[in-house]
Amino acid sequence: MQTAGVGPAATHELASDRQRLLFRVTPASAVTTPSNEAPHRVLAELLKIGSLGANWDSYGAPAVSPATLRRSGYLVFQLYRAAHTLGVALPEPRVFAAGGGMVGLLWKNAPRDADLEIVVGESKIEGVASTRNDTRPWTPGSDETLEILALVHNLIVRA
Repeated sequence: MQTAGVGPAATHELASDRQRLLFRVTPASAVTTPSNEAPHRVLAELLKIGSLGANWDSYGAPAVSPATLRRSGYLVFQLYRAAHTLGVALPEPRVFAAGGGMVGLLWKNAPRDADLEIVVGESKIEGVASTRNDTRPWTPGSDETLEILALVHNLIVRA
């Protein structure tokens, strides 16, 4: 089924064909920017985390490196850009400093007892998706942005 629209039906259709989805998320002639302030708040939180020095947790944790902050910021921007382009909701994650100089992004859905935690470092991204009865580790495949967006949508947003 050919679709040029946005919303749940278009999202499902596009998600079934990764090449079309990638093409749609990366417009050739325009930069798509989110229309709300959520990405700016998340990026502001990243800057606060970047100002933490070594031993910020009093257990010897290293400071978050500029490379990790750039990678985290880029991932956040890409997530919001893809969500906006596809017309899907992307709730604002809780941003936190994680051990090992990494940055964490956490989405929760308390009524569903579900959460998704993504941890970003200089050289890796990993995560854990949890529901009431199941916990699964996640490592990115070929397109981490779309995979994370799908996880947030399926685990956190969708009723």
